[in-house]
This record gives sequence, C-alpha cells and structure tokens, in this order.
Amino acid sequence: MLPLFSFLAVFFWFLNSHAILVNVTIDDNTGDPLTGALVSYTPPDAWTIGDSETISQSRSPPGIPDLSKVGGRTFHNSTFSPNSGSHPNVPLTASVRFNGSAVYVYTVLSRFPDGNSDMTFYLDGVVVGNFIQAPVGSAGFDYTVLVYANPSITPGPHTLTIQNGRQNGPESILILDSIVYTYDDEGSAEATAPPVSSPSASSMVSARRGPSSATLAVVGVLVFAVVALLIILGVCLHRRRRRRRAVYAKYMPQGAVRAFPADLAPSRPMSPALSPALSPLPPVYAGAGGSASAGNWWVGRDQKSRDGPRAVHRPFVDLDPSQAGIQRPQGWERKASYQY
Repeated sequence: MLPLFSFLAVFFWFLNSHAILVNVTIDDNTGDPLTGALVSYTPPDAWTIGDSETISQSRSPPGIPDLSKVGGRTFHNSTFSPNSGSHPNVPLTASVRFNGSAVYVYTVLSRFPDGNSDMTFYLDGVVVGNFIQAPVGSAGFDYTVLVYANPSITPGPHTLTIQNGRQNGPESILILDSIVYTYDDEGSAEATAPPVSSPSASSMVSARRGPSSATLAVVGVLVFAVVALLIILGVCLHRRRRRRRAVYAKYMPQGAVRAFPADLAPSRPMSPALSPALSPLPPVYAGAGGSASAGNWWVGRDQKSRDGPRAVHRPFVDLDPSQAGIQRPQGWERKASYQY
C-alpha cells in the first residue's frame, strides 16, 4: 500500500504545482493590464477607434457596433480594398507582444452585404491560421466571435500579428475587440511586469484560472494510471481471498450437514411398545443321553465368542423360571440363535 500512497501524493502535488493558469485580456485600446503592452496598428491612419467620444453614448448608428456589447466599450476597425482607399492593395495589420502558452482573438463580425472577413494570423512571423467568412447579407453585427485559437504554443514571449485582407484579394473588414493569452502565474510575465497604474474597469478583464491542454493530458494519464492500479489491486485481493477459501474447504466435510426440506414436516416421535408377554424360549435341547430332563444347555453369544465353541460353559436350564436355583436367560440371549 505504501507505493500507492506515494503515487497519490506525487499526483496531487503535480496538480497543485502545474494546473494554475491565468487568462489575461489585452484590450484593443488600453492593451495588456499586466505588462502595459499596447496593440500596434499599421498603417496607423488606416485604423479608426470606436469609443464613447466618437460614437453617441445614447444610441449607436445602424452601421456601427454597439459599445455596450464589446469589451472595454471600445473597438478598432479597418477596411482593406485592393483598388481604393488611402492604402490600396496594402494589407492592414494589428500586432501585440505577450508571454504565455496560449492565445485567442475575438472580433466583431458585420452582417451587412459589404462586411466580408478575410484574416490571416502570424505567430512570430509564421502563418498559423486564417479566417474567411462571407457576410450574411442582413443588418447587424455578431459580437465576441472567436476567429483564432491556439491553446498549445510553446510557453514564452511571442508576437501575434493579425492581417486584414491580402494583396489582390477581395475587400475585407476587421473589427478587433480583444486578444486573450494564457500564462502560468509562477512564470516570468508577472515577475518582470513593470509598475502599472491600476487599470480602469473598461480595460481590466477578470483573470480566471484554468488548466492548459498539456496539463489536462498529463492529468488524464495520471488518473488512468490510478484507476488501473486500483483495479489491479482489487483483482489481487479477490484472488487471494479465493485461494484462502480453497484451502479451508479441504478440511471441511462435504455433505455432512444438509438443510431440512422446507416442505417436509417432521414426524412425531414414537414411544417404544412394551409387551408383557415373554419371548418364546429356545427349543429344548436334548443332552448327550437323549433325555430332555437334562435341561437346555445354552451358552450366551459373548461368552462363546470369547471362550471358543469347545470350552466348558456354565449351563442355563430352560425350565420353569419360578423354580429356585434356576437362572433365567437374558432377553438378548434368548433372541440369539446358535447351533452347536
């Protein structure tokens, strides 16, 4: 049992030391609340910000997202066009640095007929994903749409770049809401973070704890190992108990005691019947002289067996039992029949 307890102790220690992860939200306007890193938009004049200063707080126009439905009540949007605009056929990008092991991108998607979406995602300069979606063709927007998720990147510093449109491609609209990354709270991101003033409620999103995919895989393997170990232990105990029963069964009588049938009633005890009549005496034995007056010389079974048939035995005379000096044979002797 000691190896089992040791294994469980290591298992729970691993859970406590590796399953604590924190999600941090980078707002499109205020940036990272831990490190203060801001999102870099290029070209800068190709991006516009949507906030309470540029949009009426009482009512959002039909073609503009509702600020109450986006994180931090702000968003950044850009429109790529291959033939028109201030930067024709130039892809527009938004980049940010972070230190973590997972990253997610949330945007607002337009349903209007000209709200086509064509995004490309780069991680440390390498293409890692795309998101292309045609517009629905009706008025309105879809909020907090996850357009990119990478839950298993190498822990450490990274640079994420979101590209709106591609050269010689169709028109595309990008409305960026927020970027979320995951890091270990024992890592270096919090330790190396410079002093930052307390962020406002619009830029600070609650950090929540949750296990990464790698941790979940390790936990699953450990749980499977524990269950398998318990099953093996149970099988060994069961087989050991069966062997003990087999040993005890060798010394137990087989069929010595049987259950009384439930449908069979016990019989009543019968008292022995005593008969006052005497059992008939053996026939009169004629002596050596052939006279019956010599009496019946009869020898008991036990005495004959002990002394032999040729030994001299004490005679019993089968005459009138009331006569004096005559010994009456016992009942068991009278019932036995011997021949000489």
